[in-house]
Amino acid sequence: MKISEIIKLSNEKLKNIEYVDPTREAIEIISHVLLADENEILLSNDLEINDNDLEEIKDLIELRSSGEPLQYVLNRAYFYNRKFYIDNRALIPRYDTEHLLYRTLEISKDFKNPDILEVGAGSGAISITLNLELENARIEACDISNDALEVCNINQELHNSDVNFFYSDLFGNVVKKYDIIISNPPYIKKSDLSLIPKETLKEPLNALDGGEDGLDFYKEITKESIDYLKDGGYLIYEIGFDEAYDVYEIMNKYEFKNINIDKDFQNLDRVIYGKKG
Repeated sequence: MKISEIIKLSNEKLKNIEYVDPTREAIEIISHVLLADENEILLSNDLEINDNDLEEIKDLIELRSSGEPLQYVLNRAYFYNRKFYIDNRALIPRYDTEHLLYRTLEISKDFKNPDILEVGAGSGAISITLNLELENARIEACDISNDALEVCNINQELHNSDVNFFYSDLFGNVVKKYDIIISNPPYIKKSDLSLIPKETLKEPLNALDGGEDGLDFYKEITKESIDYLKDGGYLIYEIGFDEAYDVYEIMNKYEFKNINIDKDFQNLDRVIYGKKG
């Protein structure tokens, strides 16, 4: 079978999946299996695929057609221009979350050797990136999911980073204070879970469900963070586009100062941060 025929097959298989470009995804899958550059695939429509590679490509297209996110199908996701391993044990790193990273990198400049904790490590992409970008920082990250922590450790080895990943239900196993605490907590309202794309629901539910109002984790993390931030330390969150006011009020309740909001490239509220006392 030629590449052009595989692309045609992909278009037929994936045509009913929301928000999908079947041709682009077919090229990604083919390049993944053949270990070839995507541009090379684009220029090789008449290339015949051998039987073994063809079987693997068809299997991956079939898996994608079932609604499995492409990142899980290919076991890869990109974050801050780095490739990370990903599977359905952890939330897929997203481009929007890089705004959380940008703000953390900027605030880190206020500290000589910043101690940073991420609450809810997920795949480890944020903390590993911080570790690789900040030469003098000490990065720790916790998660309630041992499955997610296994993904973190895969990425730790992949990038030869030095993050201290550990199990903790929020601050349950945290024993020190930090200059910066960051989190991209579950923030989807329970009533909205049925409205999000079906493939998003393939991701771990405990990384999506923010409770009835979507604010459960902001309330708990903000309250507890007071005991784990050094004086003058910062709390930094990613937020849902319509949650800035509510999270501002939560942080203000616990007397965080200089609370600010960053917008993303779509001009939506994306990050909120404030300083302890």
